[in-house]
Amino acid sequence: MDNLQETSSNKALPELSSAVLLDLRRQAHAISPLVRIGKSGLNNAILEEIRSQLKTHHLVKIKALNNFMDETEMTKKDIGRFLASETNSYLISVVGYTFVLYREF
Repeated sequence: MDNLQETSSNKALPELSSAVLLDLRRQAHAISPLVRIGKSGLNNAILEEIRSQLKTHHLVKIKALNNFMDETEMTKKDIGRFLASETNSYLISVVGYTFVLYREF
């Protein structure tokens, strides 16, 4: 996984150290998904909800439901990178259909 994420405004976020990434993965293990992507897909409402959650919580877990994953042509990794890019955040992990994003306060 690349630690350097491109944002929608074409600014590169600085790399996170491996120790920080490991700590964030540990923290993410204990949290539940705050946003679910369903059959309506990746629309503006979903992206706004993720942005809102990132403002409130620095670490957000997102679950893509089976009906969305069955209909999309994007890979899981592409979805995670897209979410990170559109929300100006780091993609911390992709496990199954679950994505973890991080944004510093």
